[in-house]
Amino acid sequence: MFLLSGNMNPRLRPTRLGLLSLAWGLCGLTLLAQTNPARPLAAPVNDRNTLRQEPSKLRLEQFLNAMGGREAWRKIKSVTVRATHYEPTLKEPYANAIFNDFTRPRVRFEARSTEINRQRAINVDHGWRLRDGENLHMTPKQFEEDRAWWEANIYRTLVRLSNDDPDLTPTSIGERRLEIHRSDGRRLNWFELNAAGEPIRFGTYDNEDGTVFGPLASAGAVKYPRWGANSTGTFRYEVTEFLPSEDLPAVSFDKPAKAESKP
Repeated sequence: MFLLSGNMNPRLRPTRLGLLSLAWGLCGLTLLAQTNPARPLAAPVNDRNTLRQEPSKLRLEQFLNAMGGREAWRKIKSVTVRATHYEPTLKEPYANAIFNDFTRPRVRFEARSTEINRQRAINVDHGWRLRDGENLHMTPKQFEEDRAWWEANIYRTLVRLSNDDPDLTPTSIGERRLEIHRSDGRRLNWFELNAAGEPIRFGTYDNEDGTVFGPLASAGAVKYPRWGANSTGTFRYEVTEFLPSEDLPAVSFDKPAKAESKP
């Protein structure tokens, strides 16, 4: 029972003091909330990793879109490229053809002019060479060089990226560079892109010299560089025919009985 006097029941003092302390505490929390607005919680580790990967994904999509888009490349199984090549050691340009099977290590090269008639190919686990009508042995080193060329070919990489190949990781470097690494950590390709996402330079593995690309042309929905040159300009080419296909190349990868003379 409360007494109507200046004295407080001793048993009630702690309770009243406790209420007073609680009131001051609530007031303090209100002031703290006003002076220190709530901050968002730090993103979980997985989200932070996603944020770091976002620029790489955006640059990859920009690159794929510039080359015709994922859907255009996704089902491509082979590309045949015919081009005119220029080299300083030859008096005349020569007609070059490349038949590239993206599904397995098979690629065939043909180079012909009035000066030369050269052919070579790799067929999964072996290869062959013909030079001006002469059968030449393909050494293990030469086979591995052609197999590495096949693996890092720009158009094969486009197909793999369009299909989200889990063995490939795109990485955005600086303002214009996109690098593609294998799952073992080795770099497969690098691209220097313009503001539209188009490749203007391209390289493979540890080679930093690379190839300079010209403006893009179209073959159906897909796009490709019209021409290219090495960093010194001593090797140049102009594409005359670009044939992407959902089928395998209509060419044999077996060694012919003799060198073909058809230009």
